[in-house]
Amino acid sequence: MNKLHCLSTVTVVLLALLTKLESDPGKFSIAQSAILNADYRDLFQFVAHPDTVEVWFRWISHFRAADKRPLGVGKLYQAVYSLPVLGDYIMLFRVMKYVPDSCMVLESESWLKPRFEVFATPISEEQARLTFRLVFRRSSALFQYTLGPLLRIFAQHYIQNSFSLLSNV
Repeated sequence: MNKLHCLSTVTVVLLALLTKLESDPGKFSIAQSAILNADYRDLFQFVAHPDTVEVWFRWISHFRAADKRPLGVGKLYQAVYSLPVLGDYIMLFRVMKYVPDSCMVLESESWLKPRFEVFATPISEEQARLTFRLVFRRSSALFQYTLGPLLRIFAQHYIQNSFSLLSNV
C-alpha cells in the first residue's frame, strides 16, 4: 500500500508540473503540401469556399459562414466535427489573415485552440502547390505530449486524405 501511495503521489506531482510547464505550440505543428493540377487561384477559391470544405476535408461534417461578412480578416465560420461516441463538436473559427487567392489563416478559441493555415502558390500555369499547416495553440506541455500527438496523427491522416480527394476534383 505504501508503494502505491508513493507512486500515486509522484504521478499527481508530475501531472501538476506538466500542466504548468509551458511549451512552444509551434514546435508541434504539422504541415503537408501537395502539387495539384490546377491554377493556384482556382484551387484556393475552391478550398476557401465554405460550401466545399466538407467535400475535401472529411473530418468536418458541416462548415458554414457564421456571419454575413465577406471573406476577409474577422470573418467567422462554424465547423461541426462528428466524433465517435461523443457526437457533434462545434467550433467557431475566425479568419486571422487573408490574402486573396493565396493565403487564409483560421483560428478557434475552443478548448483545442486550433490554428489552420492554407497556402496556394503557383508552380506553373496548370499546377499549384497547396499547403496545409495545423497547430494546436495550447502551450501546456501535458497537452502537447499526451493528447496532442493523437490529434496530430488524426489530422495528418485527414490532410493526406484531403489531398487525395482534391487531386480527383
